[in-house]
Amino acid sequence: LARRRGVSMASRSIRHSASVQMWNRSGLVRGAGIPPPSGSHRVGCMDLMRQFEGDTLGLLVRLFYPTDAEPGGAYQYSNWLSHKRYIKGILDYSKVPAAGLLTTITSKLFVPKIPALLAAPLLGAVAAATDMTYGQSSTHAPFSEHCSLAESLGGGVQPAEDPYPLVVFSHGLGAMRAFSSAICCDLASHGYVVAAVEHRDNSASACLRRVPILGTNGQQFTDEWLEFYWKKDDEEEFPLRHNQLCQRVKDIKRVIDLFNILNEGGIIKNMMPNDFDFKQFQGRLNMDMIAMMGHSFGGGTTLQSLSEDGRLKCGIGLDSWLLPVHKDLDSQGIQQPLLFINSHSFQWKENVERMMKYVTEPDSNGTRKRSIITIRGTNHYNQTDVLFVMPQFVVNSDKFRSPLDPVVAYTLNMELTHAFLRRHLLLDENFQHPIANLDGGEGFSEDLIMGTDIDLTAVGQGPEQPASVEGHGTASVE
Repeated sequence: LARRRGVSMASRSIRHSASVQMWNRSGLVRGAGIPPPSGSHRVGCMDLMRQFEGDTLGLLVRLFYPTDAEPGGAYQYSNWLSHKRYIKGILDYSKVPAAGLLTTITSKLFVPKIPALLAAPLLGAVAAATDMTYGQSSTHAPFSEHCSLAESLGGGVQPAEDPYPLVVFSHGLGAMRAFSSAICCDLASHGYVVAAVEHRDNSASACLRRVPILGTNGQQFTDEWLEFYWKKDDEEEFPLRHNQLCQRVKDIKRVIDLFNILNEGGIIKNMMPNDFDFKQFQGRLNMDMIAMMGHSFGGGTTLQSLSEDGRLKCGIGLDSWLLPVHKDLDSQGIQQPLLFINSHSFQWKENVERMMKYVTEPDSNGTRKRSIITIRGTNHYNQTDVLFVMPQFVVNSDKFRSPLDPVVAYTLNMELTHAFLRRHLLLDENFQHPIANLDGGEGFSEDLIMGTDIDLTAVGQGPEQPASVEGHGTASVE
């Protein structure tokens, strides 16, 4: 199962370049493009904003779901960002001078798309995901030779009445709901319905809020923008971030409530402009199969949400930032399965030590319920869309450059994600025995580390938390 790095990376890059042309044609300044989803279904997406009784902030999510709609005509690939104000928010968070002027220029030149068809209908009867191609055209084998992902997914047809499993995705500090669209699209292509939240806690680089105009019977709105809150020099970090975390967990609970309303066929008054029929979700969502997933601050949000809401059956933290989580939770623990997938360069000793308190030993059959896996040669941006949507001169700069090819890193992230969800959310019998990349052992990829290579025993040694927690020591989005 050894992987010849040059052949693998080259073949993946060629396939990736050829596959993304359809949704990477807009704008004069382009990135490499978000990778094509690996499942057998096309992907639809829709923005949904809704207010709840007694809650003036409301909720904003982008829904990703399987569809059989064809691109073209009424269904076009969605823009990565829905408003130029998000560009300004990113530039402001990145501390780029003259952000206002650059926003005007950039919004004309930089228009990345995602492989999801805006407002496409939800899939009715779907073929099971049988076309998974991870590792099939290279010598890289992501799972053990006894259990390749493609073989394990099986074939057949999923009846229209079978409800879809659900995933809630939480973004990081300085990001917003679109920031991990590649991950959300890939999950949707395998038959999940995903809700990417735009948090209302002033941790997003920009967050849209629509306020009904008096006298219009809720038919017209004024757009307001919740700005990113910069920590004051004399302000303590933990109280600020923990308060934001509490709002984030409230957002997550609202999303699950929203799933329930959709599934019951309740009235959905969407404050975003569209004619989408949400009744098509009625009876189509599996409320017994809900997973939580998040990046950085979203990883901490995942942990806290698991502890507070038993409707969540398992969780995945991508490069989780645990400072906002009260340390009492470390000793109390959680009951659900949990996977931490870490990048190689972002983590530090104290943060990983806290993660280790949630890790469990392998079960008697060699599988793991809660574990940490580190991807070598990666940075904090490898688990977002940044390295795919940003222009190549930005991606190749010292701040963003990833030693491991971004497509390979993304593929490994998704391999681990799909295997974990198959085992712990879908309870797929084909994933209840040891799988090399998920559990370690023979066939474990050379690009992965089971656990961490940070020396947790050395006193006063090893990577430390970045001096500037705002942006985690970087002057850019997570």
